[in-house]
Amino acid sequence: MTKSIESIARLLRPLCLYRLNCGSFIDAELAAYNAGFALIENKLDTLWEESFIQTSKSYGLILREQMMQLWLRPLSNIAKRRELLIYRLAVAPNDYNLKGMLNSVRAAGLNAKIEEDIANERIRIVEDGYISDFSNMDEVIEDVRQMLPAHLDADFEIGNFTWNQFDQCDVTFDEFDSKDVPWAKLDIDGASIFEGGA
Repeated sequence: MTKSIESIARLLRPLCLYRLNCGSFIDAELAAYNAGFALIENKLDTLWEESFIQTSKSYGLILREQMMQLWLRPLSNIAKRRELLIYRLAVAPNDYNLKGMLNSVRAAGLNAKIEEDIANERIRIVEDGYISDFSNMDEVIEDVRQMLPAHLDADFEIGNFTWNQFDQCDVTFDEFDSKDVPWAKLDIDGASIFEGGA
């Protein structure tokens, strides 16, 4: 029984004018109303759920991603999508101190450490994992640069998969080929792709 019908029944009972037991005409009428109210209540529950990033699962996330120009990222994990949106929406104009820039870098989809080089007016961004789903290094750098102050130069240490690490994976060409991963993706996440061999 829907909340709406429960409220109607609660209001009708004290009047003692209607038989609300099973099989009465009023009961049948309330059952018909209940079917209609159930549709409306389901839609309202979904609307309520999609109104907040923390509970949104579908169109609420999609609309916010489009608003933040994140719709080109086919993120697979709802939790990561929510995290990225929360970081992106939390960036304020006066956040250009070390803590604020770290949050800005997270808002771009990158967990990182930032090292300041004050003498040269630069920062160094050292990757420590990804929140967003990037397909190549250029996407990572472009998204991070958009979130940093325009006057500040930044050097990037992103992706740490070296040829030595590749050799240590001890995979054959067939095993390598079976991963079906483009080189650009290996740059970003090669170590985890080949973790544990084939």
